[in-house]
Amino acid sequence: IQNALKRPIIDRIRFVSRMIASDRLKISNKAQTVSDALSEALWDKKHEDTRLDDGTTDIDTLDAFEYSMEPWMNELAQI
Repeated sequence: IQNALKRPIIDRIRFVSRMIASDRLKISNKAQTVSDALSEALWDKKHEDTRLDDGTTDIDTLDAFEYSMEPWMNELAQI
């Protein structure tokens, strides 16, 4: 178990987007909560490069998902 580094949200969003776009991150059919959270996430119109966090989307799942990879993001981005 490691503490979250709490990188800027936009860095975590870009990392996950880059990994999915490069076909290096796949979401299992059994991970429906993660899949739904990723597909329903919205940008906050009031704050640049920030997710909408008004209770209408599942931000908590996205945070947990991203924090689970955060300690290894630099290494994973290099592969």
